Amino acid sequence: MSGIHQVLLAAASTSGPMNPGFHVDIVRTATTDGVISVGIGLQPDGRTILTPGSPPPNWYVPTTAGIGAQYWARMQIDSSVSNTQFTNNVPNAWFPCNGAYWGLSNTPASALATGSFRVEFATDAAGTNIVARFPGGVTWRIGKT
Repeated sequence: MSGIHQVLLAAASTSGPMNPGFHVDIVRTATTDGVISVGIGLQPDGRTILTPGSPPPNWYVPTTAGIGAQYWARMQIDSSVSNTQFTNNVPNAWFPCNGAYWGLSNTPASALATGSFRVEFATDAAGTNIVARFPGGVTWRIGKT
């Protein structure tokens, strides 16, 4: 299986210490059938992880031990989504930034999964005090091309 992984930075406006350059563009493709799974996670210290892949931009700068306990995140579906199966945390719901993780894979195995999330951060579980919005903050293109 061949594949490409990219992480791009894009400017966004935000209040507070959220990283204004937060954007993750996931591209993992293959020329043969097969399920490709990826995941994005928000670590308690402000780091962002991508599995598999190189670390994308941190969601909070500078990294700060325990900062995830003060914030909640939502990956809101931002565009038409095709051929995508979601695992772990579901889209459109709020989760604490203490290790929140969203998994994505192409389904069926012969398909190309595409879409994007608007990433939002709030200081409360209900999302009434949103402190940052990143339209198209996470985009993906995974699967067979």
